[in-house]
Amino acid sequence: GINAEYGEYTGFTKGDYKCGACAANTADTCQDCTGKTDSACNAVVETADFKCKNYELKEEKWVVATASTTCKALKATKAKCNMPGDKADKTYKVQNAGCGTCTDADKKAEKCADCEGAECNVKKSSAATFTFFALIATLYTLL
Repeated sequence: GINAEYGEYTGFTKGDYKCGACAANTADTCQDCTGKTDSACNAVVETADFKCKNYELKEEKWVVATASTTCKALKATKAKCNMPGDKADKTYKVQNAGCGTCTDADKKAEKCADCEGAECNVKKSSAATFTFFALIATLYTLL
C-alpha cells in the first residue's frame, strides 16, 4: 500500500511507500492498492507546486498576507486559488491558506471566490480603483 494519503492542494501526509496492506486504523494516512507481479501499484505520484496569496483579517477587513502559500497539487491538476468573497465576515476561514477552490456553500453565499492560475487570488477591484485614481492624479498634474 501507499503509506501516505494525498490531500489535493495540501500534499501528502507523512508516510512512506511500502508493499503490503495498510495497518488497521490507518485510513487517514494509508491507501491500499492492488499490484501485479510485473508492476507495483504504489509508484511515486507526480506533483507540482504553485503559489497562492493568503489572506488575514486586519482591522475588520480581509487583506493579502505578506507571505504567499506554497500549494501542492497532482501534476495533472490545474492551479487554483481562493480568497475571501464580497460577503466574507470576520468569522470566515480562508480555505487551505488560499490554495484550491472554495466550498460550494461558501461560494454560493459569496463568502469565498476562486480563480484559476498561480497567485490569481488578488481582488482586482482594489487594484483597478488604485490605477484609476493614479491615472486621474497624473492627468490633473499634466493639465
